[in-house]
Amino acid sequence: RRWGVLHRSRELVCPSCNFQAEARDICPKCNSAYVKFRGLGMEKLESNLQRLFPSAKIARFEDVEKQKNSYAVYDIIITTSKILNFSEIYADLTIIWDFDSLLNTGDFQSGEQAFYLLSGLLLKTTSKMVVCTSLGQDFYFFSSLQDLDYAKFYNAELQPRSQLKLPPYYHIGLISVRSFKKEKSQSVSAKILSHFSKQPGRGTEVFQRDLPGRTKIRDKHYSYIFIKSKSPEALNREIKKAIGKFRSDSVIITANLDPI
Repeated sequence: RRWGVLHRSRELVCPSCNFQAEARDICPKCNSAYVKFRGLGMEKLESNLQRLFPSAKIARFEDVEKQKNSYAVYDIIITTSKILNFSEIYADLTIIWDFDSLLNTGDFQSGEQAFYLLSGLLLKTTSKMVVCTSLGQDFYFFSSLQDLDYAKFYNAELQPRSQLKLPPYYHIGLISVRSFKKEKSQSVSAKILSHFSKQPGRGTEVFQRDLPGRTKIRDKHYSYIFIKSKSPEALNREIKKAIGKFRSDSVIITANLDPI
């Protein structure tokens, strides 16, 4: 289970709501002393790079911003996609760490978003870009990126979307049900799912999925229902009916069409 991001101060910080709590060495539920912190955050990456390159000046981009230093005085800067907002910053070598996590988000637009990110970084790279990934060089993403061929990527991206009935071929409605009580959000989402299952439209698919890291936010429990349809008008009309039928004071229901 992911609790949050562990910082050097031994604080766990939730990436969704910024809630902070002290990191524990003993599990509060079972009292086990075997608590393992996984992953490679920016602070840990910075520490590892310092050991590998002890003479290099290394900094995280957020620290460079706070200190208002020139980025040029550093040999290595660790950053996120935020660096794309700064047109004056360029690099001789750009390394993309854990590229696979950009694609494995469960979002059908993850490839499109990753291509936007890497193409922007490639334009900021004067010499070479290295991508750490388990995917082969023949993957259409990399061949399109190498040539900065947006049309090639677009056409290749359309093929799996057509097969999986994703936009722009089908439209997706996302219904979010949230409540302070987990049982209540699950109960209402089950009723909405049953409502759509009993009245299937032509070419309509309904299914329920949890979004990773989005099942509980700020003490509210979330349930999600996805609806696929070729007709955005019919989809919008049926979603409005369902929200009106199952809305109550203890439950908040919202919907997005083709969510981004």
